[in-house]
Amino acid sequence: MEGQPHALGQDDGEARRAKGLLWLPLLGVALGTRAFGLPVPLADLALAAFCGLALLLLGPRLRPGLPRWWPALVAFVACGLLSGLPPLFGGSHFSGEQFLRSAAKLLLYAAATLLVHAVARRAGSGATAARLRDAFALSGGIALVIYAALSLGLPLPSGLACGEHTDTCSALYYERRWFGDSSPTGLQQDVFVRAQGLASEPTRFGYLQAMALGLLVLGGVPPGAGCDPRVGLLAGSALLSFALAPWALLLALVLLALPRLWRAPGAVRRAGLALLLAAGLLALPPARAAFEHAVLGRVLRLAAGEQDSSAMLRVGGSWRLATRLALERPLTGVGLGNFDVAVAARRSEFPERVLLDGQVQGWNALAYVLGTTGLLGATAFLGLLLAALRRSPARLALFTLSLFAEGAVLSAPFWVFLALYSLPPVDSSSQSR
Repeated sequence: MEGQPHALGQDDGEARRAKGLLWLPLLGVALGTRAFGLPVPLADLALAAFCGLALLLLGPRLRPGLPRWWPALVAFVACGLLSGLPPLFGGSHFSGEQFLRSAAKLLLYAAATLLVHAVARRAGSGATAARLRDAFALSGGIALVIYAALSLGLPLPSGLACGEHTDTCSALYYERRWFGDSSPTGLQQDVFVRAQGLASEPTRFGYLQAMALGLLVLGGVPPGAGCDPRVGLLAGSALLSFALAPWALLLALVLLALPRLWRAPGAVRRAGLALLLAAGLLALPPARAAFEHAVLGRVLRLAAGEQDSSAMLRVGGSWRLATRLALERPLTGVGLGNFDVAVAARRSEFPERVLLDGQVQGWNALAYVLGTTGLLGATAFLGLLLAALRRSPARLALFTLSLFAEGAVLSAPFWVFLALYSLPPVDSSSQSR
């Protein structure tokens, strides 16, 4: 059912409109994952506007562009909606308001995913990759400016520099606080700057940049385009997040892309240049200090068995929580939006109870889906990923790993990246499926 992709460089009216429309979801995800005082994140507003404009400007002509995996998407949405039924007819610790809000978001994201995919195919994979590169290069540039200002001690509005955690400023890594020192000196000593751009915190910023870079490297741009400074800006800004999850994604990306990049002309020279630039970046005094403490120090402490709340909840603790919730309602889960509602009600049962503040909807996407939609939803979710990404094992591997870096399934980045990662690579975009 998936329509024929347009040839690169096609300049008809529909292709031009499609290329222009893509700026809305791409800039929304790159720059608007925070709400900035609004009721919903800017990315959600951008997606809603994109859906309306796409239907208005391209309308029925988008239908042939429906991907072959759309039934898998419909199945997961159905499971998500079904998750709200058992609790409504008798169940404790269930918030109907949270479920309805989450269900509305899921419906918006599902529609936006199909439309982003269709519009991107209408624009062409090459044009889509170029706009993605430019949008996230802009985000990386803004992050570098803020990072430099914080490193130099220049005054910045806390709402701009500190993300959504203005009490301590999430753009700063408080090493003592991270490992349990709650004294006032924990906010004054061993504090290091991290890049977070306009995202809510460095891990999310690094995740966004790494996933955009992954799409470009794993078939999004021709192998010879790797020296584009905008691509380097994505990589450099992701490194400066000094968050372990984005660094793990970057390492996985290097390993997955190595066979493709090694075959490209001048691969050794470009690899050497990339390593030299990365080493130079991390050798700068503020970056070197942050690397030694926020990355190397954390890895060594984790290896020594010291408690690291983020790593604990993201990798292991989230599964313990999700399994406990799924056992309560094995087939349908506790309901969309109710992960932390249910966890908070059972907080005393978990060894991580001191870390459960009721603010985060899961710590990895797979655990969230299992806990909130049960076995039915988890099966449909895995089926969706396989159906959408099976053509590229490398993309499927990176996308699956990213589920541990970004725990929010009900957020715009997950769905926009799913639509884009399912596109044909640039070098095969002129071929039929």
